[in-house]
Amino acid sequence: MSSEKGNILLVEDEENLHEALKLNLELEGYTVTSAFDGAAALEAVAGEYFDLIILDVMLPELDGISVTETIRVKNSELPILILSAKSNSSDRVL
Repeated sequence: MSSEKGNILLVEDEENLHEALKLNLELEGYTVTSAFDGAAALEAVAGEYFDLIILDVMLPELDGISVTETIRVKNSELPILILSAKSNSSDRVL
């Protein structure tokens, strides 16, 4: 599939949600790389260019906030969209 619209790293450990998001992004013309835990996300970012990261907060290995902090040390410009099931405003607004 063409990467005309961009290359997205999708980091979500819940399989059904991951597949639904991936399918819809690909149908819209995005190239999607999958990671299912925080450590795999950091490996992917180290080895490939992404236009956007879609990142779950609660992940195995390394949580999404820690992943974001690690990425920000090297790349403060990369857009990161956080997915969260948390409902408290203190959890949602960073």
